[in-house]
Amino acid sequence: MFDLEPAKEVIFRVKLLLQNLHQTYEIFEKINIKSMSQDAIDLARKTIERIKIEVLISEEHNRKKIEELIMNLTKDFKPIPWKLLTLDEIRRIVKEEYDKIGEI
Repeated sequence: MFDLEPAKEVIFRVKLLLQNLHQTYEIFEKINIKSMSQDAIDLARKTIERIKIEVLISEEHNRKKIEELIMNLTKDFKPIPWKLLTLDEIRRIVKEEYDKIGEI
């Protein structure tokens, strides 16, 4: 949740998170994989592929500019899906999911 943070802080923290995940993936591929069973490797890869980042930002931020800067700063990292969301977008997504569930 970065809805109270300035845009520069949002960019810094998302870049840092993506960088840490990238470095962890590199360590897994270069070092850990050598001592793991095939089942453990498959499970780790499946887990890594399921990672998705959603970041809550203020509606006042220039989302397009933030996205461009993050993409530029992380272009050499392992691609990990991420997106920036406002509170209204999160509310809409939650409502849609609740509507799918229906009445109990």
